Amino acid sequence: MKIKALHLLTIILTAVVACLIILLLGVTGQRSATVQLEKKSDNKSYEKTLLGHADYPSFPSLASLSKEAEAIFVGVHNGETVTEDGKIIENEGVKPFKEAPKTSYTFTVTEVLKGSLHEQDTVKLTREDGIQDGIRYILEGVPHIEKNDVFMIFAIYGTDSAYHALAGNTAIARLENAESYLIPEGVGFTRSEKEVITADDVRQSISSE
Repeated sequence: MKIKALHLLTIILTAVVACLIILLLGVTGQRSATVQLEKKSDNKSYEKTLLGHADYPSFPSLASLSKEAEAIFVGVHNGETVTEDGKIIENEGVKPFKEAPKTSYTFTVTEVLKGSLHEQDTVKLTREDGIQDGIRYILEGVPHIEKNDVFMIFAIYGTDSAYHALAGNTAIARLENAESYLIPEGVGFTRSEKEVITADDVRQSISSE
């Protein structure tokens, strides 16, 4: 009887060990798959970058920029970035190249300084940039847009039912702190790369038109 009991105990222990091995292999396989996915997502989606230079009208003052703009608003980029062929991509910059893709960045409006938009409206800012066929197109002086970035945008409304930033797409000012927005030097009236404006500056410039 003792021999049979020991034999039965050996069988049970063997089965338990086998189950543990199977479970460990399963967990290891899942971890391996996760690592592969993370590694794949880190790969570049482009092989080379083309930097463009464009001629565009600049503005001698904030007042002249505000006067030209059909809409001035503050918006948060919600992360949706779509090329005209409908592919979701990661983007940087703008491009005057003939073959550059057109990309729309979706913003949620948080403040309206000029125009007929309302808070919480969803708008598309379109410009010629993005990634196409392994090439990243960017335009010098145009700010990069990432998810949750906050910008003050000086724009006109295009025939494509989207907004386009003035001054060759440079007229978008990134939020630097609670009140100040950094406006790119390419707009024209800035004196350095650290020129900042506030919403009150814009309101004052509109009232002085």
